This record gives sequence, structure tokens and C-alpha cells, in this order.
Amino acid sequence: MDFGETDNYNDNIDAIPVSLADPSISSKKKKSGGFQSMNLAYPIYKAILSKGFNVPTPIQRKVIPLILEGRDVIASSKTGSGKTAAYMIPILNRLKGHSTIVGTRALILLPTRELALQVNSLLRP
Repeated sequence: MDFGETDNYNDNIDAIPVSLADPSISSKKKKSGGFQSMNLAYPIYKAILSKGFNVPTPIQRKVIPLILEGRDVIASSKTGSGKTAAYMIPILNRLKGHSTIVGTRALILLPTRELALQVNSLLRP
């Protein structure tokens, strides 16, 4: 996995504004733990660490737990803040297990070819 959108990660990443569409979710929440506190499958967690990502970005910290709970999420933040990984990590976590369901298990709709190529590169080993 390549979390390319976070390649511009720097020390000021926590200063990037993040907004969530659900007003019941406070964007002023105190920081929670890292990826290890998100109850991700070990292979997913290990892949994240192997790419050098030890600390989730603000958007990842807020969105990943909500998606893992099965909630619908609409969130926005600046380019390079890790949005793609914030959405893809929970999808990969859910798909990790064997399913008796045959056929499509996830559908990712994207507005542009460029974004589709970016997500495709994220999912390639």
C-alpha cells in the first residue's frame, strides 16, 4: 500500500483545518491515540507502519474510527492531508476478512480520472 497523499507530511500537519459534515461530531475533540488505538487488523496496521506512517493526520484521526463504526462520513480538508488513506484504511480493514458474499464488496466512486489513478495506486502493492 502506498499512502501517497500523505507524502507531504510535515511537522505542521496538525494545523490543517478539518471539517466534518455531521454537527454532532465535534471538530474540537482532543487528540486520540495513533493507528494502534484504532483496532485495525494487524496486517493493515503493519502495512501502514511499513510505509513510515506512525501518527495519523487530523483527518485520519477523526474519520477512521467513525468509518470503522459503520457511520457514513463526509469530511473535507486540504490537499495532502491524508484524506484518501482516511477512507481507504477502513475499507481495506473491512475487506481483510473472508466473505461468503460473492461479487463486489466495495464500490469507490471518484469524480475525476486523476483521483481514480491516485486511489488505484494506493491499492496496488
